[in-house]
Amino acid sequence: MLKNIEKSVFKIITADGVGSGFKIQGYDFIITNFHVIEGSTEVAVETSTQDKYLGKVVMANPELDIAFVYAAELKDEKSCIVLDKNIEIQTTQKIYICGFPFGMPFTITEGIVSNPKQLISNRHILQTDAAVNPGNSGGAMVNQEGVLLAVTASKFANADNVGFGIRHIDLIKELEDYQVDYDTYQVKCHSCDSYTLQKISFCNSCGNEI
Repeated sequence: MLKNIEKSVFKIITADGVGSGFKIQGYDFIITNFHVIEGSTEVAVETSTQDKYLGKVVMANPELDIAFVYAAELKDEKSCIVLDKNIEIQTTQKIYICGFPFGMPFTITEGIVSNPKQLISNRHILQTDAAVNPGNSGGAMVNQEGVLLAVTASKFANADNVGFGIRHIDLIKELEDYQVDYDTYQVKCHSCDSYTLQKISFCNSCGNEI
């Protein structure tokens, strides 16, 4: 499964930097981190073959650090990354970090799950010893069958063997809550879990509707 996974992982490019994103089976949009697209309503989405497409940010959850990006030209691209809510993640099992570290070409890095349920700041996240670098954020953490374990999120500064991911079960809840609408930008409230709808069709310079 991993030999074809690069077709399901994308480079996300904004005016402020580069991150990663990915598609999972059954969904038309790309999943990434909120901090990757923060401040942008449109991004460039680059494939592993370096083709670039326009992507619109359609959902953001700043609290969970998750965002969804819709690229119309890529909606029919099938993904080999599977989301399985019943998968059990074990300590020391192998994990693969898929993304674009430092904006370089697509890379897969192998490691192990150090703790599938590490508690940090009152939230459980997945901890790994695999290398997580700038540019990996928003990419997929998968097992050797291509099943999603987590969304790559961050690492500790000056620590080479400690990386973190947003657990797949937290992503599943976000997918269940999200009401698909590619004409609006939905921002989730961390207090009540409701969405604030914002029109996408406005000028990025002056704010007027187009």
